[in-house]
Amino acid sequence: MKRLDNQITVTSQLTPVHLQQAKELGFQSIICNRPDNEEMGQPNFQVLADEAGKLGLSIHHLPVNSPAVADHEIQAFKNCLDTTPKPILAFCKTGTRAATLWAKSQQGHLDDKTIMQCCQDAGYQINLERTHE
Repeated sequence: MKRLDNQITVTSQLTPVHLQQAKELGFQSIICNRPDNEEMGQPNFQVLADEAGKLGLSIHHLPVNSPAVADHEIQAFKNCLDTTPKPILAFCKTGTRAATLWAKSQQGHLDDKTIMQCCQDAGYQINLERTHE
């Protein structure tokens, strides 16, 4: 788990067991940025959603298919950040897509230098250039 700011941490693939651990660590919400069936053996989102519901965690599925995130994906992530109970744990296969979505969703709210530093401190090299749909 790699903390980006006081409201969001990113990580690699979660399993139902990890959701229990996230709850114990105080996370209130989960954002999944991984499409179902991206890789053999990964838990289906519905399995995670069922477990999150049992634990009282808010969970959202905002799948992104590639590292180059689109403007509508960034906006959906920002909307989720704005309305979801915090702290939030966001995940994908390695955490990079989740970190990229966070970074790009913060442009205009934080200066680029701060965003880049948060990502770099967490071990991610993020390109802040925006792609257009």
